[in-house]
Amino acid sequence: MSLFGSLGTAINGMSVQAKKIRTISGNISNAETPGYKTRETTFQSQVLSGKGKSNGACGVTSSTRTNIAQQGNIRITENKGDLAIDGNGFFLVKSSSNRESPLGAVRTAAFRQDKDGHLVNDAGYYLQGQRLGKSAEAPNASNLESVQIPTDITIETSKITLGTLLPEKPTNDDEIKDAVQFYDAKGNEHSLTVTYTYTDDADGNENPGWLVSVDVDKLARDPALATSTSAGITVDAPESYLDLSGDEPAWKYVDGATGGAAGAKSAPIQKLSVRWENKGAVDTINLDLSKIRASSTTVPGEQTTATQDGGIREVYDWSVEQDGKVGLTFKDGSLYQLYQLPLATCVNFNGLTEKSNGVYFANADSGEFIINNPEQNGLGIILPGAQEASTTDIAKELSDMIATQYAYAANSKVIGTISEMLDTLMRL
Repeated sequence: MSLFGSLGTAINGMSVQAKKIRTISGNISNAETPGYKTRETTFQSQVLSGKGKSNGACGVTSSTRTNIAQQGNIRITENKGDLAIDGNGFFLVKSSSNRESPLGAVRTAAFRQDKDGHLVNDAGYYLQGQRLGKSAEAPNASNLESVQIPTDITIETSKITLGTLLPEKPTNDDEIKDAVQFYDAKGNEHSLTVTYTYTDDADGNENPGWLVSVDVDKLARDPALATSTSAGITVDAPESYLDLSGDEPAWKYVDGATGGAAGAKSAPIQKLSVRWENKGAVDTINLDLSKIRASSTTVPGEQTTATQDGGIREVYDWSVEQDGKVGLTFKDGSLYQLYQLPLATCVNFNGLTEKSNGVYFANADSGEFIINNPEQNGLGIILPGAQEASTTDIAKELSDMIATQYAYAANSKVIGTISEMLDTLMRL
């Protein structure tokens, strides 16, 4: 091997050691950067050969990779928008609220609300989640949207509780009506009316009682609602009547009813199904009429209870749970779950394309993102009020820096020695 070849090898050695110092410098400077993953520069020998034989020259090449799969320690911050993951997985983010933006992934971030209520991190990436109630399918790239915390929200009614006082000693054909307003998924208000009609022969065997009917707006009754496409309602009411002669209200079958003999105890009305428009989805509303009572002292028809769980609610606060549910807290203290935060994994973490601000993108080397909810298929849990610390180990980096410094100096010594040898040749 010539002196000039040795000189080139030594210069090559100094170059790769300089690259390693740059890697060490980056790791140390990001020792306090949340979610930072250390980089590692490794060396590979490079043998120069000709005509099938090695000429004895052995250079060196370097490559740098990021240890993306390594998890850092968890630091508690108690800020509700700070999110970390204990275990496998990444949060999914986008650079804009546009659905067409590519999905990126972060291990940890401090999310805050922007002027429109979207949860964004310090780099401006939008947190992605699945809106609950819109679809029963598993989370995937096509059904995610940017998480947005509203100032108020219209909640579809899912349960109505109605309590009415009926006369203790009614006469035949007495009729009492009771009503309550409730809301559909679009925030439209509707009226549910319950009509109680007293008859001396409620069951067909001359036993008195109250016949009960339920109506919504002016929608037609449709027993085949589940299979039809027309707007309408159906009630799961058994063929029964309401008997208030005892201490507690009792629902009883009428004569010839399917399910029981006349006068036998039956189930109450419990469910209302509604299709608001032709070809629309069917909404199910639970009905609780168990608070109906007979009274001799109160004006008949007076409501004792009239509640429903829908309507326009003002949002007081929001939070994220370990299972990824994003919940809203209303001013009355009640909770409402609005989004499900999924987590993503891939076949090869260390193959992901890394961008600034700790954001990673899938590519051919990493494989596509595999999206699931927390604690499914080996994914971890979400830790609200926490951040994942940098994986930089200062002691290790300083130790590597000393070794790299000596290796750099040794290569420079080789250059000095070759220079002296060349001076000797020049003096011959």
